[in-house]
Amino acid sequence: MFRFLLLTLSVLFSTALFASEIVVKGAWVREAPPMAKALGGYMILKNLGKGERRLVAVSASHFDEVMIHRTVIKGGVARMVHLEELAVPAGGRIEFIPGEYHLMLMRPDRRFIAGEKIDMTLKFKNGEEKNVSYKVLKSMDMGNGMNHNHH
Repeated sequence: MFRFLLLTLSVLFSTALFASEIVVKGAWVREAPPMAKALGGYMILKNLGKGERRLVAVSASHFDEVMIHRTVIKGGVARMVHLEELAVPAGGRIEFIPGEYHLMLMRPDRRFIAGEKIDMTLKFKNGEEKNVSYKVLKSMDMGNGMNHNHH
């Protein structure tokens, strides 16, 4: 019985330490005009751990789906590429910024205006999840959004 309790506690403790290795800073979503079918989400995603983490999904209430995208330029033409997963290297970071990596929040059920928050859950390949609150900003405020620590 003691071994079982010790094993259970060690698993819970290691899971708590493991989950804390992912840090999100400056999470924001661009305010969109009424009836917009998609919004862009941005953040700095840091991996403080010693092992790579793979972001495989993001979910948010009020949206049909959230997709991970990267803007790529080929032959002078920019296009968005859907990513099934995104590797965040050990000790590294990925910046989600306009014109690069970003989240596409598809088909909102209502309009979100500057000052509101959108709660999302980042899901990683290892089963880890990170809840993040994204602040809705007007486009002209977007530089300020990258300086806030949300989680």
